[in-house]
Amino acid sequence: MNEYTEKSGNLLERTADLLADLMQTIFLTVLKPFVGLAQRMSDRLKNFLIGASFFGIMVIIYLEHTNITSLILQHLPLPSVVKYVFFDLLGCVLMAVVAVCSIKGPLQRRSCNAMMTLLWAGMCIFFIVSAIYTSLDWAAISIIFTLVFPCVYFIWNNRRDYGTLFRLVTKGLVSFNLVFFVLSVLFSPITGGQYRALFTNANSLGQYLTCTIPLFMMNYTLAWRKIGQKPRVAAPVRFDAHRPGTWFRYLAFVCRMHKELIPSLLGLGTSVALIVFSRSRTALLAAAVTLVLWFVLNYIVAHWGEGFKAIALRAVQHIVPMVLAVVICVPGTFWLIKGGTYVVYYYAAVNDLLPEGYEYLDPRLQGTRLDDAINAAMDRLDTEGKTADQVTTHRTLIWKAFAQRIEPFGHERGQIYVHDYGVAATAHNCIIQILYDSGIFTALFYFAINVASGFRALLYYFRRRKGDAYAIFPVLLMPGYLVTSLLASSYPPFAYSIALVYWLVQAPLFEKKIHKLDSLPESV
Repeated sequence: MNEYTEKSGNLLERTADLLADLMQTIFLTVLKPFVGLAQRMSDRLKNFLIGASFFGIMVIIYLEHTNITSLILQHLPLPSVVKYVFFDLLGCVLMAVVAVCSIKGPLQRRSCNAMMTLLWAGMCIFFIVSAIYTSLDWAAISIIFTLVFPCVYFIWNNRRDYGTLFRLVTKGLVSFNLVFFVLSVLFSPITGGQYRALFTNANSLGQYLTCTIPLFMMNYTLAWRKIGQKPRVAAPVRFDAHRPGTWFRYLAFVCRMHKELIPSLLGLGTSVALIVFSRSRTALLAAAVTLVLWFVLNYIVAHWGEGFKAIALRAVQHIVPMVLAVVICVPGTFWLIKGGTYVVYYYAAVNDLLPEGYEYLDPRLQGTRLDDAINAAMDRLDTEGKTADQVTTHRTLIWKAFAQRIEPFGHERGQIYVHDYGVAATAHNCIIQILYDSGIFTALFYFAINVASGFRALLYYFRRRKGDAYAIFPVLLMPGYLVTSLLASSYPPFAYSIALVYWLVQAPLFEKKIHKLDSLPESV
């Protein structure tokens, strides 16, 4: 008897099976014409298209946080109703490419975890009810959660090599991060205020960085695992404190033997540097919680039986390079941005190419120093004498204003006036935002699915950590999403990078049974 044909006993499980069977029937019907096409494509081409699609979705997410979106939509000859959901439609198209290219063999019905299925179905049903009863503004998000992401889950539940999915997601986002960083170095100067890179405000940069930190930490963990699998090689020269000539030769040897760490260390270092310059407390809090969780799971839990001394030595060996990377990258990033933007904007200034109102970009007028940027970041962390509303940048006022307008099935999309603040476009909190937009029942199921996925992610890690290099990935995304969702309305996957990755890593959590891997642990 296979996994799908096993019949569940209680009413809730039978209901979950019926819902899963209904959705899988739809997916099998829709995907049937594409199975043959996917099987004729090479794995290399499909993986490239998947990574490129995630890169494209990141471009969409970036555009959502800039003024470029309005400029693009103004010049598109499309009906206003299509313009309204244009970028959501683009995201759905790219996710369709991901779905088709993810097909590796014949698709079969899969049994799903009853709790996850019922909670997800409840959330989607009330999203749809809100869209019908209150406003079609919520139709797009209803379709994304009801059809788009469950279809991707279904395909990868058939494949089960979730490490490939996580690797391709990471590859697409890291590639985007490289392009984003280079363009920021060239076109976004540090002017003394909160650094926003290519975004229109520093909050958007902070929300973006809550996603990059766990991605680079995952890559860093994988790099150490790869290094641990390599045979040991004796150093050509011993480190001798009394002979400075040996220092450089030994350091060169160490760097050569640990070269896999360099990309992830540079990514972590530059991400921390941007957090410092943006003064984003959201990103800093998310990074700190992610680091603590990573340390606890990756060292204390994974190596509990090795003793305190062994754990401490391993932790020091792995954390010291991260600290060095931050110490090097913070000033390095500062001077890199200073130098890159100086070249671009000096040329623009001396040739009178700066638009009216942007004369402040002339680098000859800039006097921001590195210690000024660091001191400003430290001052922003100082909460002494500040009220909760001041610490949260008036978010408590916004939360109260939105909470007072909650209706059972939500509201139409719009802005509200907040006393002593002004006009607020979002609630700056996912739960309150969904309560306001889509109603009480949607928010209850949204909260429940997040709690359930948190427990399932931990279960996934504990059962698979000994043989699955990516077992920590779903739970490593949780802190960043949790912190961001408390301080921003960050649940739409095509508007926030942390939401995109967070909803994607739910795929293995819908498995009916998370199978335990008993292979020997690899070096991490």
